[in-house]
Amino acid sequence: MARVTPIITAFNGGEASPLLYGRVDLARYAALARRCENFLPLVQGAIRRRPGTAFVRKAKGRCTLVPFEFSVEQAYVLEVGDAYLRVHLNHGTLLAPPANEQPFELETPWPLSALFAEDGTCRLRWVQSNDVLWLACAGYPVQKLTRLAAAVWSLSPLVTANGPFKDQNENEAITVYASAETGTVTITASDDIFAAGHVGSLFYIEMQDARGVRPWEPGQVAAVDDLRISGNGVYRCTAVQAGATQPATGSVKPVHTAGRAWDGDDTWGDSGQLQGVEWEFVSTRYGFARITAVTAPDSAVAEVTGDWNLPPTVVGAANATWRWAHAAYSDVEGWPEHLAFFRSRLVLCRGSRVDCSVANDFENFAARDYGSLTADMAVAIPLQSDRANITQWITAANGLLLGTAGGEILISEQTTSEAFGPGNVKAVPQTAWGSRGIVPPRVGGTHLFVTRGGRKLRAAQYDAGTDAYRAPDQSWIAEHLMAGGIVALAYQAQPDSIVWAVTAAGRLLSYTIDPEQDAYAWAPQPVGGGAVESLAVIPSPDGDGDELWLCVRREIDGQTVRHIEYLTRAWRPGDTRDAVWHVDAGLRRTGEPVDAVSGLDHLEGQTVQVVVDGANHPDRIVIGGAIDLAWPASTVLVGLPAPAIFEPMTLEAGSRMGTAQGKTQRIHEITLRLLHTGGGKVGPADAIDGGGILDEIILRDAGDAMDAPVPLWSGDYALRIDSDYTNGARFVLVCDDAQPCTLVAAVVGLATYD
Repeated sequence: MARVTPIITAFNGGEASPLLYGRVDLARYAALARRCENFLPLVQGAIRRRPGTAFVRKAKGRCTLVPFEFSVEQAYVLEVGDAYLRVHLNHGTLLAPPANEQPFELETPWPLSALFAEDGTCRLRWVQSNDVLWLACAGYPVQKLTRLAAAVWSLSPLVTANGPFKDQNENEAITVYASAETGTVTITASDDIFAAGHVGSLFYIEMQDARGVRPWEPGQVAAVDDLRISGNGVYRCTAVQAGATQPATGSVKPVHTAGRAWDGDDTWGDSGQLQGVEWEFVSTRYGFARITAVTAPDSAVAEVTGDWNLPPTVVGAANATWRWAHAAYSDVEGWPEHLAFFRSRLVLCRGSRVDCSVANDFENFAARDYGSLTADMAVAIPLQSDRANITQWITAANGLLLGTAGGEILISEQTTSEAFGPGNVKAVPQTAWGSRGIVPPRVGGTHLFVTRGGRKLRAAQYDAGTDAYRAPDQSWIAEHLMAGGIVALAYQAQPDSIVWAVTAAGRLLSYTIDPEQDAYAWAPQPVGGGAVESLAVIPSPDGDGDELWLCVRREIDGQTVRHIEYLTRAWRPGDTRDAVWHVDAGLRRTGEPVDAVSGLDHLEGQTVQVVVDGANHPDRIVIGGAIDLAWPASTVLVGLPAPAIFEPMTLEAGSRMGTAQGKTQRIHEITLRLLHTGGGKVGPADAIDGGGILDEIILRDAGDAMDAPVPLWSGDYALRIDSDYTNGARFVLVCDDAQPCTLVAAVVGLATYD
């Protein structure tokens, strides 16, 4: 028999897959756990009990949560559900003026069926700039949410200018012409090219050729209403020199793009002409009109839009042109499904098409600047790959990174010596893992994306050596937690670097990640009495860190309800003893001592845990939205239990004949190094499943006041354990009350029999 006392110095390996139970050769084996429920692995090596959640309000129905962050000090969570949008802020809900009794709501175009895909992922996409949030959802026009003031919000469809358009028509037999240059016009086609779904979309029309319009040249005879083409512009003569019997053009070529200008002064030319003509800018060689009605398959009414008129040479049947194009997005073509910002451009994407706006002009998609192609113009990028897969997500990285069902693609500059633009763009396949429709959160320089089946999380990392991205698996060590597939992700940077994930079954997972410290740890975080359906992260109102917000589905009083909640901050030195919070869907009441607490309608009929002035109180059942207290208290916390369980891997401390694995073992004592802990139970691992006895961690000293809560305790807590001989002895730490617990290290007295 070998007696040893191994120490476990770190627990931040997270919960391990059963497939790893024999991998004692792994460097981080000792830091792994068989169970790590509702404990958060910390970068430093300890595990800390997850703080509880605070109840904000009942959701109107199933919804997705969207962060709206104007600044660290002004952040909101949007509740977007079946054709509605609500706003939550400062741990509360924005109420509708003037009564301020009911939640403020905006009507949205998205029914519930449009918001979620069959696999449970959310179809809604969003990007934000200052007070404006653009939202895209498959099958619907992009919406523009604007915060006009703290309590004044508006939602309206995005109206883009000057594009984007589909590829120009190439069938010369199908022509169109307009009834006028400006205002409300009728566009007539030689074939059926219009449908009702085109209403509201732009139409592009370009002059087929000069059609008798001469180019501007100096010293040429001109008269009022004459047309000339100069560069990319079409100009109309509006005045000639007074007294000229044979007016002619001057020597200054017209290049203006608005209003009128003279092309010379009133000097006599060599031929005796009075030179100098006034030219009005009419249009470029092309123009735009927004369709307002479709009167027939070959006819539509439209409003000329943009900074210029339609070219005169597309007006009338004699000027019919085959150079035309429909808008890239409409009820006919479909609407953008993905959004991003990249190189100071708004990016729209649907299927295998990507459109980038004009630089620093997010809603302008002009492909040319008054006919000229410049680097800051809009960019249309058709994706080419060896697999015809539609885009699942887009995000800005080293370039514009796109995930499709068949692989991942990077859009970037062809050459880095020039700016990204129409003439300097490339799309290169990177990896071929395939992606699910979840926008990857960015952690440092890494983007974490979920693969097509939802069972793996991979890290898209740029490799300067190969000038390409690689995507190592981040979930292999805890693949069992991904059952059902991940459906949502959110990243919390402060105070701890944690990626939060939700599975299709409503299970909340934490992934502690800090590449600099080589810390990677998964842990399940079951939420008390419910299933998580959506999540979002915003800065906390006090600016002290980031907050995780959740929409949790529960069965309460025989009905399915959904609660909006946020994860509270963990207790830390400097907080009062009654600041502990380890219940879910909790509410806290402070003030004069009371012997009952009301306002608990959201927990009707539930057995709840109660903490009074920081001390544990007997459980209660909520009846009529209230509970009675066994004794008066000033600070009362009430919520659903969220027990935490930690079980390490089978210890590998060796034996006289080699490994301790597979040997009969017995734990006879254990010392836990605890920090800021208010209670817990410890015992052999089989005590949970086999109904054995767990020893309570008694932290009250003889000198502690009996009428006050036990002070949070830090130090080594030793106890003897009455455990049986078993194959692979392990201990378990259980926290089933509502007190904090942080485990820093453990020394285990272990006997191994060869």
